[in-house]
Amino acid sequence: MPHLGAEGVRHCDEQLVLLSYHRVTNGGWLAPLLHTQGTSKVAQAAEQAQWQSEAAWQDQIRAHHHEDELVCKAEEVKRREQNIQAECNASRMCRSSRDSEQSRVKRLEKAQRETQQAQEKVRNAQQASKGVTEKARATQAAAEKAACEAAKYTCAAREVQEEAEKCLQRGIQPVVIPTLDEIAAVKTRVQYEQGCFHFIVAGVPGSGKSSLINTIRGVENRNQGAAETIPASEGGS
Repeated sequence: MPHLGAEGVRHCDEQLVLLSYHRVTNGGWLAPLLHTQGTSKVAQAAEQAQWQSEAAWQDQIRAHHHEDELVCKAEEVKRREQNIQAECNASRMCRSSRDSEQSRVKRLEKAQRETQQAQEKVRNAQQASKGVTEKARATQAAAEKAACEAAKYTCAAREVQEEAEKCLQRGIQPVVIPTLDEIAAVKTRVQYEQGCFHFIVAGVPGSGKSSLINTIRGVENRNQGAAETIPASEGGS
């Protein structure tokens, strides 16, 4: 039975990447870091499909063993029936007593019923085994498909990583998209209000940006809630 196995799937999991960039203390950017957040779902799906496939094949093996056991029992019952039949035939030739003949007939009828029951169990087991085999094949196909998708995702992620590294080497800074939590934190910090007009004043440190904002707002620099300013002794306004 061909399959990747848990180790192979875990290898795919390690190779699946999501590119992220982290600011370092010196203001630069680290190279793309590999992690499996989000993308590990692909590998987890492949690994789960593989486990299901292996379990299905184990069920198939057990079903075949059970079927073989029932076949052996059916053959044994059939042989016993044949032996009783031979005894009945021999008793007729020897013209044995009527009581003895009736006893053998009852034994033969019982053996025939047991043979029929055993054969019915074999047919049921064969039908069940067929269903288990079909399920095993279906789960194996699903596992192979999941593994193929994981491999494709790995290749695509690796290509994205290599391209990002080339961009960093050429000095192209990555585009960082803030999360919803980060956006909410910034709104709280700058006291963002829905429906109000918000603007940004840009400039070099100490050029009077905060003082201008405080003047527009009608507050003094020392007031609580005012934009933070650099003291005049440090080059501020």
